[in-house]
Amino acid sequence: MAIQSPTILIIDDEPAIINLFKRFGLKYFTEATFVGVNSPDEAIEYLNATQPATPSMILLDIDFNGMPAGLDLLPIIAGRVRQNAPIIMLTNSNRLPDISRAFSLGATAFTEKPDVLPDWKKYIETIRSYWLNQPLT
Repeated sequence: MAIQSPTILIIDDEPAIINLFKRFGLKYFTEATFVGVNSPDEAIEYLNATQPATPSMILLDIDFNGMPAGLDLLPIIAGRVRQNAPIIMLTNSNRLPDISRAFSLGATAFTEKPDVLPDWKKYIETIRSYWLNQPLT
């Protein structure tokens, strides 16, 4: 039995980040479809429109226009996606209170955004490796 092709939802207010995922995904994670939205409101609209077929994985930024709206969005997302869909925080923050709060609200992992293009490639490859090594359910 083959692993189903994942849809990865990127929630980030920086269009360049979403474009990086889409561009690098085409080259380094060809099995996945990357979908991007730029705000918490767009994320909720997307999730409502895709019920019950929600994303396989979510990459969520913490800060939207300088406010930690991603943390406020976490419980809403966690209540609308499949139980086994990882919600990975993708952020520039390494503040311990943000990390603790993210995990308490349902985040699966907390990662920092890479600074340079080669590190973005590695990030995408790591997500791909994680996905392909998941047990079949």
